[in-house]
Amino acid sequence: MMLVRLLSALLATTLASLSPPLLAASPTIRSVQVTGEAVRVRDLLASGSAADASDPDLDRVLVTGMLPGEQRLLTPAEIDLRLREAGIDGAAKGWFWPASVQVTRRSQTISAADLVAAGEAAVRQALDLSAGDEASITPVMPPRPLLAPVGALRLDAIARRPAMPGGLWTADIVGYVEDTPALMCTVRYRVAIFGAVLVTTRPVGRHDVIGASDVTVQRCEITGLRGEPMRTVAEAEGCRAARAISPGTVLTTEWLEPVPAVRRRDAVEVVARAGAVSASNRAVALADGRIGETIAVRCPDGGQLLVRVTGPGRAEVIP
Repeated sequence: MMLVRLLSALLATTLASLSPPLLAASPTIRSVQVTGEAVRVRDLLASGSAADASDPDLDRVLVTGMLPGEQRLLTPAEIDLRLREAGIDGAAKGWFWPASVQVTRRSQTISAADLVAAGEAAVRQALDLSAGDEASITPVMPPRPLLAPVGALRLDAIARRPAMPGGLWTADIVGYVEDTPALMCTVRYRVAIFGAVLVTTRPVGRHDVIGASDVTVQRCEITGLRGEPMRTVAEAEGCRAARAISPGTVLTTEWLEPVPAVRRRDAVEVVARAGAVSASNRAVALADGRIGETIAVRCPDGGQLLVRVTGPGRAEVIP
C-alpha cells in the first residue's frame, strides 16, 4: 500500500513538472497586416521587443513577392532561420516572436504603366483626331506606382486641354475599388499630332488668290497650329492670303480669307430702289467687300455712297 502511494506521488510530481512546457508549446497565432509585397523585421516584432527604432536591420526584408490579399504563416523558428541566413542574431538584439505570425497583404499595387495608359486613353479621346491623323502621347514624368485596398479596381481619367496651343495635356486619374474612391493622381503628357495638310510651295503675297500650283499635300506635325489646317486644294479654293505667306507654311484658316465679291478699285453696278422703282449706275469700290458687307463707293460725279455688297461686282444703296 505504501509503495502504491509513493508511485502515485512520483507520477503527480512528474506531470506537474511537464505541464508548463506543454502549455507554452501551444502557439497563439498573431496577425500582422502589410501594405506592400515585402515583409520586414519591424513588421514581425512582438510588442515588448527591445528594438532600437533606428537600427537599419529592422528594415531587413524577410519575405517578398506577396500577392494582394495573400496570407503567409511564419513560425518563430522560420523567422530565426531567415535572420541567421542574413547573418543577424535576433536574440542578441532583443527581438523575439513568442508565437507564429500570420501576415496578410491588405493592398494591391497600381503600376505606373496602368496609370499612364488610363490617362493616355482619356487624352486620345479628347483629341478628336481627323481621319488619317496620328498622335504621339508621351508622359512628361511617369507617376510612381500607387497602393490601393484589395478589391475590384477601376481607373477613370479626365483629360484637360493645355491653356496655350502646343502646351502640355493633363489627365486627372481616379482609382475606384469596389466603386469607392481609393486613389488619385495627375499625369501630364506631351502630345504631337501628325497629318496630311496643305503646305505652300512658294511665297504667296497678301491678297493673292490660292491656286493649285501654290500648294502641295505633305504629312507633317500639326501640333499647336492656330486655326484649322487645310487638307485639300478644294478647301482652299475661293480663298486668298490674308497676309504674306512664306514657302513651307502649313495653310490654316488663320492664313486665309474668302476672296471678296467686290475688290477695291473694281467697277461696281450700284442699284437704288424706291418701292417698285429701281435705278442703277456704275461706281468704283473704295474697299474690298464680301457679300452682305457694307462698303463705300465713288460715284461718277465724285460723290460717295455707302452700299451693301449683293454679289460679284454688284451692290445696292442702303436706304
